[in-house]
Amino acid sequence: MTARRRLATRAKETMATVGKEHDRAKRRLGAALAEQRRSRERYDAAVGGSAHLLAAVGLHAADQDVAARDAWLRWVDDDRYRGLNAGPFELLAEGSGECGRS
Repeated sequence: MTARRRLATRAKETMATVGKEHDRAKRRLGAALAEQRRSRERYDAAVGGSAHLLAAVGLHAADQDVAARDAWLRWVDDDRYRGLNAGPFELLAEGSGECGRS
């Protein structure tokens, strides 16, 4: 297999991975947003009661989860995303044209 062909195959695999990860990230963000809404409702219902602190902590955790899921989706959608297993050696190999060599 030629180097050009290996790169083309690798590019197709990367695009498929990005598409799957994008879909997964969107689903997880949607679930986090739903949990955030439920946490907000629990918090609103608990204001002034004994469960207020617990509800506030739950809402804060839900807010943090939404922020993390949103950041993950933005990172996956970034053109530089190479997949979960892309490390510095893979990126160096891509830059030198040696990607796919054993």
